[in-house]
Amino acid sequence: MPSIYFSYGFFMVYDSADDNPVFDWTDAHVRQGFARSDTAVCFQSLVEFGDAEVRIFKTGFERQPDHVRAIQVPIRIASGSVGVEGPEDFGEGARLTIEASTYLLAAGQTKESRRIDLYFQATDFLLGESSILLQDDELDPPSPLLERCHPISLP
Repeated sequence: MPSIYFSYGFFMVYDSADDNPVFDWTDAHVRQGFARSDTAVCFQSLVEFGDAEVRIFKTGFERQPDHVRAIQVPIRIASGSVGVEGPEDFGEGARLTIEASTYLLAAGQTKESRRIDLYFQATDFLLGESSILLQDDELDPPSPLLERCHPISLP
């Protein structure tokens, strides 16, 4: 998968059929590093603007030595197509064809190499709870984690 451009400190992973995968982040969402719905997630990036290589794995999360943050969320992909992009590239970023299913999606991020590893593990049902698999110093998540966020419209 090619690199993506992320901006405003986040990137999106979403079912391509979702026409509004951006959320109104609260302070608690920022502290936990993500905002989500059943069909989309916005992950806070380790730097505010830039490019990152994206690698896709169709397995459960496997920590890499250079991962500094990893977050796992449940997600439903009904269309069989996943968008991966920053908010400035909405609708124009990378697309991944994947079996329509529910998944545990883990995003492992590296800082120095600016790489994002996305792990899609198929599940039989949409699990309700997200988790911080690897917490860096920038995160200070609430307990319990916030599982929903209100969408906002992109210009």
